[in-house]
Amino acid sequence: MRFAHTPKVGELWCNKHDPSKMVLVLEIANSNNLVLTKPLWKDQQEGYRGMSTFRTMWRPVTKEKQ
Repeated sequence: MRFAHTPKVGELWCNKHDPSKMVLVLEIANSNNLVLTKPLWKDQQEGYRGMSTFRTMWRPVTKEKQ
């Protein structure tokens, strides 16, 4: 399966089912194919997710077209 966008450090991503929930990408661990994120909707600790799981749950936040 090919994905259109690979997460990058510093990007915001929102939950595909609840766009009000966002995470900040803190680190990409390419050797283990992991993404370290910080949830922004409540006081939670950072956590690692596998790249494929991350991509199925989250989508990048994009600017709205005017």
